[in-house]
Amino acid sequence: MSCTARIKGIPQMPTVNARGGPALSYPIVYQATVGTANLPVLDVQVDEQGLALDGKVYRWLKVVFPNNTEGWVRDDLIEIAGDCSALGYKNTSDALVLAFSLSHEAPSVTLGRQGPDQGADEQEVRGIGGDVCLVTLTGDPNLPLVNARSGPGPNHGVIFQMERGTSRIYVIDVADDESGADHRWFNLAFPNGQTGWMRDDVIAIQGDCTPVGYEHLDEPVLASRAPRLSSEPVAVEPVAGTAPDSGCEGTVISTIPAKVRSGPNVTYNIVTTVEPNTVLPIDDSRAQDDGGDFIWLLVTTQEGQTGWIRSDLMRYQGDCADFGVVAASDDLYPSPMRRYFFTQGYGGINGHRGWDLALEDEAILSGPMGGRVVRAHPCSRCTPDKPAWRHHGIPYGDQNALRDPGWGWGYGNHVIVRYLHDRLPPSTRQKLAELGLAGHHLYVVYAHLKEMYPSVGDELTAETELGTCGDTGWSSGPHLHLEVRAGPNPDSMGSWLSLALLDPAVLFNR
Repeated sequence: MSCTARIKGIPQMPTVNARGGPALSYPIVYQATVGTANLPVLDVQVDEQGLALDGKVYRWLKVVFPNNTEGWVRDDLIEIAGDCSALGYKNTSDALVLAFSLSHEAPSVTLGRQGPDQGADEQEVRGIGGDVCLVTLTGDPNLPLVNARSGPGPNHGVIFQMERGTSRIYVIDVADDESGADHRWFNLAFPNGQTGWMRDDVIAIQGDCTPVGYEHLDEPVLASRAPRLSSEPVAVEPVAGTAPDSGCEGTVISTIPAKVRSGPNVTYNIVTTVEPNTVLPIDDSRAQDDGGDFIWLLVTTQEGQTGWIRSDLMRYQGDCADFGVVAASDDLYPSPMRRYFFTQGYGGINGHRGWDLALEDEAILSGPMGGRVVRAHPCSRCTPDKPAWRHHGIPYGDQNALRDPGWGWGYGNHVIVRYLHDRLPPSTRQKLAELGLAGHHLYVVYAHLKEMYPSVGDELTAETELGTCGDTGWSSGPHLHLEVRAGPNPDSMGSWLSLALLDPAVLFNR
């Protein structure tokens, strides 16, 4: 009996969304009625965003629906039966069992998709773009998890564990083993936003790995056995005609030395590192060359080395408009989190509507000039074990959840603080006037909080602690969503969506 599936769903929901790929970020391609059965299973993949429940990363099953549509369903919403061993499941039987509850042994270095006529030993490698070096965790066949460490050697502590078979992991850096062992270590960026170091004998690499010193690999190869280049990759040259002295400078704001690379992406070789508070002249800018959201800036160090640095690692001064970054003003508010990773920027009304700053449990602070709490909304549907939509199987962008105050309208636990116009920084008031919002007051939402401290009506003193960075509501992981809007009425915010949306850079420095 081949491997077949039945749509189980969740209580009170008559249908389950099937998506175009193994993550909630893919579009919905089919809505399957709960109870639909005898669906052929074609493939199984780890959740590309690394989402997990109780430490176990979800998997997605690709199935064929009665109208011949193929779609992916998450394993906590689907039951399987039959011989599913070719897909990595062991000891399945004719009885239906929730896929999430079953153990799964992923192929060690295969990113394959398996069709009805394709044997387990003949899986073809799934295309991953070829333009970037990606990693799949192979690990120890006898262990379900792979350790990620805080540095390139076994003397560094284990900071988290990731399930074998996890794929689409990006390479940040490669370094020799600090203990002197004959291994290299890869600093990796995982789909759930975590970073950590793994040894080359527990990972497979594939794609264009030349920027990190390996040959281009059409198929996944264990990194410890992958052929290495005999020479350094060529650095990306600046655009011809770039002015050597633009008048724009950046100051490094990261809490650790910032990496300067040979090209506009984290996969390029590190040219050098620069210490926090170092000032660097900006000569050019480029979009991230793998289609990512970040801008990269060409800089020259005090030692005369040139290379590219990610724009969110610096704050700016001077005439920086031509480079797509905003020069900071000395009078702006500091970031609400003193330590954080900048994970997403402002995209406007049709994009991402604020900044995302990530570091779980970090304190969230109000501005230095005080303010008034106009909303302090607890998320009644957010529980300690299931604080976010994804834990309840709610798809991203679900309109019913966005309208539900029980979810904080997607913001989870959140606080909105009103900052009066006459107490705003002079540069902020000037920017508001330039935008046709002279005299307007600012309303700032601090969203997805884990802990929330103030109450409505509280008058805040300087740097009041509002709560802690969390993972509540419409959230893909622990972070603070910072959103800024302007309105003319100091006594009533009115409808949040009716207020003018602004880039948080109007008030906050990074």
